[in-house]
Amino acid sequence: MRQFCDAIDAAVQRAGLLAGHLVLAIAAIQVCVSLMRYFFSYGSILLQEAILNLNVVVVALAVCFGVLRNVHTRVDIVGAGWSDSAGAAWEALGALVLLLPTAVFLVLATTPYATQAWATLEGSRNVGGLGGIYLVKSVLLLMAVVLVLQAVAVLIRVAVLRTDPYPHGAEGPVDG
Repeated sequence: MRQFCDAIDAAVQRAGLLAGHLVLAIAAIQVCVSLMRYFFSYGSILLQEAILNLNVVVVALAVCFGVLRNVHTRVDIVGAGWSDSAGAAWEALGALVLLLPTAVFLVLATTPYATQAWATLEGSRNVGGLGGIYLVKSVLLLMAVVLVLQAVAVLIRVAVLRTDPYPHGAEGPVDG
């Protein structure tokens, strides 16, 4: 069980680091687009779409990374002063009642979306645009599946292993 949880954490950790690198790539592409437009009066639909699609990938990866690092948005009014074991139980309840159903809903909602995109090998709607939109839509499905796995890992850590539900909290190392 611990190896299962650690494998999920390691994969999400790598995905989070990739998201950080992709942010730098987005910035570099945006600088190129701006320089091309203002100095050379040339626009590139392909590069503009690359920026949009990379943003989708970054957000999808960052959502999973935020849950792994326990920095996702929430209000801890109820469990703020509780003991570690009571706080862990509260986290497990949150994962069971909020995270898991939301993640399962996302899997169910994005599966037909990604499947249809793959069936048609969906590309850009713009002439000269970036192809492979089906890959971007698949990232959304992957995000939902990983969120389901992370919710299960939180539940396993609290209920079975009796450990911290988020061992890689915000104060932990980022470099894995």
